[in-house]
Amino acid sequence: MNLNKLLSAQLGLPKYLNAALKRLGGNIAMVGTKNAAHVLVKAINEGGILFKGVFERAQDYVPNSEFDGFIVQPLKNLSKLQSSDTVIIASSQEAEGLYETITQIEKISKAKVLHFKSLMDVYMIHDELKDLLRFDFSEFLFWKSLFLGKNWQEPPPISFKNKVVLELGPYEGNQSVMLMRQNPKKVIAIEGRPLNFAKTSLISSLYKFKNFELILGDMHLFPQLINEKIDIIFCAGVLYHSSKPWWLLENCLKHADTVVLCGHVSSEFSKNALGFKSMDLESGSYEFEIQPEYGWEDNRSGISGTSLWFKEEDLARFAKFYGFSFKRYNSHVNSTGRWISSVLRKTKKRPRSGVRK
Repeated sequence: MNLNKLLSAQLGLPKYLNAALKRLGGNIAMVGTKNAAHVLVKAINEGGILFKGVFERAQDYVPNSEFDGFIVQPLKNLSKLQSSDTVIIASSQEAEGLYETITQIEKISKAKVLHFKSLMDVYMIHDELKDLLRFDFSEFLFWKSLFLGKNWQEPPPISFKNKVVLELGPYEGNQSVMLMRQNPKKVIAIEGRPLNFAKTSLISSLYKFKNFELILGDMHLFPQLINEKIDIIFCAGVLYHSSKPWWLLENCLKHADTVVLCGHVSSEFSKNALGFKSMDLESGSYEFEIQPEYGWEDNRSGISGTSLWFKEEDLARFAKFYGFSFKRYNSHVNSTGRWISSVLRKTKKRPRSGVRK
């Protein structure tokens, strides 16, 4: 999806965004002074928005400057906002590209932090649903699963009964069917691609899911998108598509006591590797395998140009730092590389030491 094209065309976008901002409730603050910011200011000028102003990061802040009639404030002033308020990052970038800005704001303010695309749900769905819905997993989803009651994969070796489950990246709903058959109290699924969101919506209706909530949004920002206490996070087939996998995994380990983690890991079986990237994180030093991704053109790909793959031993070390045990329950090698399925369980409180870079 070309968000910049939508911004240029606008097509009634300010009125739509005005309604989206009102639904958030509370005060709205805006960070950024680029193209998306102009559109947001137009939406705010439609009226009815409790607006706290325009803010900018230290490296971009110019004292006493104005933007579309508003005095630009330094980012530190966001500390005055309340938890019921929302900070919108006015950028057309994906959430992964805004990692530093998001984490910086979270250290300053207790307000909810969302990026611009979080407001564009209906617009994005409208743009994506111009073609027919084509399902990769039709054999499992439709005749085998619907009529024969079979899952496309075996459920993880844990109990989901009466649990609130967060599913990250349901794709076409195939895993949602499996999860809903485990008698959970509720499943909340977050899907970032509008086309996949539409497919999972169809599956939810076709299977008559109860206690199933589907949210269109970026999985990295799930703590900002849900308010319920989560018992289990089901993170399958998505972590290895992220360019910031430690960010997503850290959020998972902060918001649930059990995490089901399935996906590719760096190994001698990896295909298409572009090299390695060394990083120093709060939990230690890591060497990630760099893999190509294909953006919005491939509905099964990550949205960034590249992704980073953990090594299995590093996943275990990362989990241990945050007070979790790591147990692999399945493993196989496919045409892409080594895939593992694991369960992470909380064993103790997270340590406070370490420096984040």
